[in-house]
Amino acid sequence: PRALAVAAAAATASETPPGSPALSSSSSRTSVAGDAAAAGGEAVIKKMLFRGNDSVELVLEQVRSKFDVGAGDDMQLYAPPPFDTWLDPALTLGKYQFLSTNMNVHLRRKDAGLLVRIAMGDNGEITRMLKVQEDESVGEIVRRICDKYPVDNRDEWGLIGKERSKPMKYYLPEDVPIGELKHLNLRNLEFKKRPPPAPTDRRRSRPVSEAAPTTCVGVDPRRLDTVDDEGTSTPTCLVAIKRALVDRFGVQTEHIFIKDGDDEQVRRIFADLDAGRNLNDGGYDVHSLAAAINQWFA
Repeated sequence: PRALAVAAAAATASETPPGSPALSSSSSRTSVAGDAAAAGGEAVIKKMLFRGNDSVELVLEQVRSKFDVGAGDDMQLYAPPPFDTWLDPALTLGKYQFLSTNMNVHLRRKDAGLLVRIAMGDNGEITRMLKVQEDESVGEIVRRICDKYPVDNRDEWGLIGKERSKPMKYYLPEDVPIGELKHLNLRNLEFKKRPPPAPTDRRRSRPVSEAAPTTCVGVDPRRLDTVDDEGTSTPTCLVAIKRALVDRFGVQTEHIFIKDGDDEQVRRIFADLDAGRNLNDGGYDVHSLAAAINQWFA
């Protein structure tokens, strides 16, 4: 058995059997359900005893009853960061191994969205908490911030984030829903102006009259089709590999550009490029994509 400490008044010792691991869930005293601390309300805590093979649906039903919350209120159990996940009613408590770490989980509305903390200003001296929906794209969030805090040339601004265990920061892709970026620390985002693009090296551009080769490997790069990549004229095939690598968070992958890729996958990557196929449809490993970039330069 495990004690589920559902965050109402302080629990008494008699409510929790000795030696039982405690798990907490919280709810606000106000009519607005959600993260009580972030909403400015006072969390209430109660402890309830469940077993690891109890379904989340059963637990949720009893927790709702304990807090006198009706099923129609769409209240669910939510594990806050660093786990940042809703407990699936179809699963059992035992499926969530982190619940044995005496942590708090929250009783909140499923449509409550996510709370993100954004630092603004030249040195991040201003911070704001913003409530967003999981399907809201990074670009939509940036536009909301620009509407509330007007800036010049809003297209030049973006959100910077980082994974919790890694030091590297980078601008978040604007077309990705924020709910797909939960591996990042959403309580430590930065709203900043993008650096100016590097000057374009026009000398690398292929003359318009010259026909492009049918392969991107083993030919003079000046003969390849190019696109503007952050201000630099870059071969289209190389940009395609880079984008596929970034989309799979390869830049944040340990030992990237050091660990060997799969030779067969590298061969298929170049075959797809020559045929004009989208690399995102190939399911390629990030290390194979990095190996393809290394091989192109070689």
